[in-house]
Amino acid sequence: MAWYEIAAEGDAGAWERLLAEQEAGTGEQAVRGSQEPLRPESAGERLGERLHDLLPARSHHLAFVPAELAKRLAAALTATPGLHHGLRLARLREVTGGHFDFNVEAFSEPAAKEIRAVLGTPAPGVEVHLTRDEEERDPEAGTPGPLELYAPVHCYAYRAWGTVTGPFPGVQELHRRLRSLPFVYEEKLELAAHQVDPADLPPPARSPG
Repeated sequence: MAWYEIAAEGDAGAWERLLAEQEAGTGEQAVRGSQEPLRPESAGERLGERLHDLLPARSHHLAFVPAELAKRLAAALTATPGLHHGLRLARLREVTGGHFDFNVEAFSEPAAKEIRAVLGTPAPGVEVHLTRDEEERDPEAGTPGPLELYAPVHCYAYRAWGTVTGPFPGVQELHRRLRSLPFVYEEKLELAAHQVDPADLPPPARSPG
């Protein structure tokens, strides 16, 4: 399924109403981008720069949306000026993939087990490339205690480095899951995307009835 990055300019309330209406009409859900858009880079695109660094200094809003929702939003935002309280389309790009690097340094076996379980169950099409995946045990250090994280010598350590690549929704979901875990340090999500002319999108599907 194709995904698109869509940036709109105008009133925040009007944007949220339009987005909610179109989500209900298509049955598709957007991933809200807040104020963290894609910034062009030589190796792709990176989430993390503020939207006003890329677009004129007005109120801007960002979302990542599936194809049918993108068609409907683009059509609405390029329709008669003022139709949606002055909202306008500021940018439309197709997102073709994403990747991010991560590293792990855990000193608890249960935590390591949970991290490995998440890394071992990516969404279809998403690949986890491990460049390091190792455990260390030091029986002379004793039994792990509640303050093991701060101990000068650890009896257990799990370390891993790697890269996650694949389609945008799956990569974004794994990035979110890893961010919620302790001992995992994930880099910002970088995306590959290219500009799209709204006129080149097929017309939205007609609603039943």
